[in-house]
Amino acid sequence: LGEAMRLVMPPDVADRGAERYVLTERGARAQVFGTGMGLSRGEHEALMRLSEGQHLTRAGLRKRGLSTKAAALREQSGAALLEGVTGSGKTEVYLHLLAETLRRGEGALFIVPEISLTPQLLARVVAVAGEDVAVLHSGLTLRERRESYAQVLDGTCRVVVGARSALFAPVQNLGLIVIDEEHDGSLKQEESPRYHARAVALWRAQRAGARCILGSATPSLESRENVLRGKLQHVT
Repeated sequence: LGEAMRLVMPPDVADRGAERYVLTERGARAQVFGTGMGLSRGEHEALMRLSEGQHLTRAGLRKRGLSTKAAALREQSGAALLEGVTGSGKTEVYLHLLAETLRRGEGALFIVPEISLTPQLLARVVAVAGEDVAVLHSGLTLRERRESYAQVLDGTCRVVVGARSALFAPVQNLGLIVIDEEHDGSLKQEESPRYHARAVALWRAQRAGARCILGSATPSLESRENVLRGKLQHVT
């Protein structure tokens, strides 16, 4: 894992211009400098609106019938597969677990398969965690990645949202790892050093004594096999 860690520790180079995320008390605010992801103004405004009023409550969980899922995952240590169709409330369950993790003084990792999914999840995570969130993915400039990495390393940011390489971020007192869309092929690193984010997440959670949640509407065959073998709790 030493080589993989070096890949996500950016060298000291000049800024090249790309996405820059500004986190405010009311949620996430996205501004684009340069090409980056190429989000339109309308998409940015939608992201800004998404962050408003996204505070997770127990009442909201009960209203959507998600409290049972959250309780089942909360009571279990180790790893679990959270299966549910799109729109079934998996993200709300993630955020509920995140809030509890932060209350215990622990940190968390949220991994998504595609960079384009990061702003959607970022807005909702910031609504729960406030400004205590760092973003790590290849769409950022090297300077931005270096700054985010430093904030995680010194404990300023306890929560990291990003693509697969963010899994190696040095989150302090790690208590929760979430892999969204765990079946997605983008979680597999094809170049050297080769690794699969799902496997690394399970390994890192075990070493840290953290909870690992794999979420999907169409779980991978590997995860289904791990459920059958008793290695993963299955929550639907």
